[in-house]
Amino acid sequence: MADERLDPRKVMTGHDGKLYVVVDGKSIFLANVDTFQAQLNFSNIDFNPVGDRWTYPIQGNVSGNLTITEAVVSDEFTLGPVLDAIAAGKKIFYQFRGVLDREYDAKQEDITYKECVPDGTWDIQNLTPGDVIKRALGFRMGVVPTRLKQNALS
Repeated sequence: MADERLDPRKVMTGHDGKLYVVVDGKSIFLANVDTFQAQLNFSNIDFNPVGDRWTYPIQGNVSGNLTITEAVVSDEFTLGPVLDAIAAGKKIFYQFRGVLDREYDAKQEDITYKECVPDGTWDIQNLTPGDVIKRALGFRMGVVPTRLKQNALS
């Protein structure tokens, strides 16, 4: 029988993750990002057959979001390209990689997020005296995230 206890050596924290932006096929570590979150959103369709009080969930649509908070160090990879694209009347797409590295046993989870487009409200200049200047940025995933390292964490 497998051990049913939690092995705390395998518990990961935010220190175990990194976010990369992919530019021209090269992954660039976004060291200025202090938080990122990738989420899937499921929207189901309710079905209530005649004569049945129960409402059944029918799988409907799925979408994905990626949100980051970055310390303002450079505009090179996030805000700058968006402002340039808007000024030129062009669309912009991003590709990101989220990587979790577990030090205990060298296991890794590596997921790529392709065709991400800016979504929602973006901070441009968000200042509070005495604090690090940060920006919150949101993206909508254009395609299903891809696991580059499958079943790596166990």
